[in-house]
Amino acid sequence: DRIKQFIKTGATGGNIETLVEAFDLIIESIPTEKKSTRSSYENTRVNILSFKDSPLSRVDVTYAEDFTKFLKAKDAKKNTIGKHIKNIKAVMNKTKLRGIHNFDKLKSVKVEKEKINNIALDLEEIELLRKLNLSGREELVRDLFLLGCYTGLRYSDFHQIKIDAISKGNILTIPSTVKTGSEVVIPLKKDAINILLNYGTLPKV
Repeated sequence: DRIKQFIKTGATGGNIETLVEAFDLIIESIPTEKKSTRSSYENTRVNILSFKDSPLSRVDVTYAEDFTKFLKAKDAKKNTIGKHIKNIKAVMNKTKLRGIHNFDKLKSVKVEKEKINNIALDLEEIELLRKLNLSGREELVRDLFLLGCYTGLRYSDFHQIKIDAISKGNILTIPSTVKTGSEVVIPLKKDAINILLNYGTLPKV
């Protein structure tokens, strides 16, 4: 309630004193359609609570280094650690812009990032996969994977793929994707339509 009142009144000052409270404020202000961003911030908040909350005045290079060590001890990947540090820096910047504090102690902290070698299938390999004689759960997993290949959609958006969402000309419209919250219009190829006709509404794996 204190966070909601803060947003409503636009008040500044000593209402928000710790990093977790700052996260609460920013998470509350994220539009509901940006589910991926909200989830990322909430995940960072949970890890901060597992590590230790801190007064905003003490969120500095040492705090970031100790938090990084904590995450590494939990076998977190470099990109995961980088995501959490990036979120902390973002929340500190956003709350500073709101006049909640005047600290800028994370400027020199670098966000760790590791290059990922993504493996992609070519069209011939996708066709071979489509022709495999599978049944049960294996068939479902294969068909969902193929649908992702045919549409370019993330798995998190599959629940929006329904026969009645397809308009004339085999055009699929997704009103709001989970990651960006934006509308996506996709022309469907025959193989994608056949999968949808087979299931009607896509079941969860």
